[in-house]
Amino acid sequence: MTSSDSSHDSDRVAFVIDIDGCLSREGVPIAGSSEALRKLQELGIPHVFCTNGGGSLESERAERLSRTFGVDVSGDQVVLSHTPLRTRSCVNS
Repeated sequence: MTSSDSSHDSDRVAFVIDIDGCLSREGVPIAGSSEALRKLQELGIPHVFCTNGGGSLESERAERLSRTFGVDVSGDQVVLSHTPLRTRSCVNS
């Protein structure tokens, strides 16, 4: 890697955002979280959401996040506790 390559790497950033306790507490948005998510989208900064919670599909959780925070969230941006297992089982099928 050359020094010019490393300067470009420092401009790349993405976020993995924990939902429960970081964005919201008991389903209620934490102060500033909606604004922060809108800013990420406005700036085109890649981000995904993760949680230990399950019991729903990624697309359902994305819809809930969209409603709660007033931002567009796709199911592809949501990683639930069971998501890696589902992906693995699809590959092995």
